[in-house]
Amino acid sequence: MSFREKSAWISLFANLAIYGFYFAKVGSALMRGELDRLSVFGLFMACLIAFVVVIVVLTVITAVLAPKEASAPADEREKRISLRGMSLGYFVMAGGVVMAMGAACFGSNGMVIANALFFTLVLAEVARDGTQIFYYRRGIG
Repeated sequence: MSFREKSAWISLFANLAIYGFYFAKVGSALMRGELDRLSVFGLFMACLIAFVVVIVVLTVITAVLAPKEASAPADEREKRISLRGMSLGYFVMAGGVVMAMGAACFGSNGMVIANALFFTLVLAEVARDGTQIFYYRRGIG
């Protein structure tokens, strides 16, 4: 498994675990009608810090275990895989933004729209990572 594939797995894991927890908490509060801006912001900041720490620590560990691989430039196959992942991530992001704009036009409150946009960002990252992992696993560039 290449360093870039391992990095995609790390990102996918961190996004699903940390932001999955975040959206479960926010969604639960929204359903109960207890969506408090200050507590959501605190949870967001805690999850953001946890996300950065997990990504940095796991990426550093991965790089230390395979320093030659980590410092190697991306080959043509890896570049194509990266572009395919970014392309799908872009379309997911664009679709989510359009839906959030529609929600704004029909009167959704700012917290819901902000979290919908953030969910779109996380979903786009998951799509990008998942696409890259799929192509790495299939051996397709």
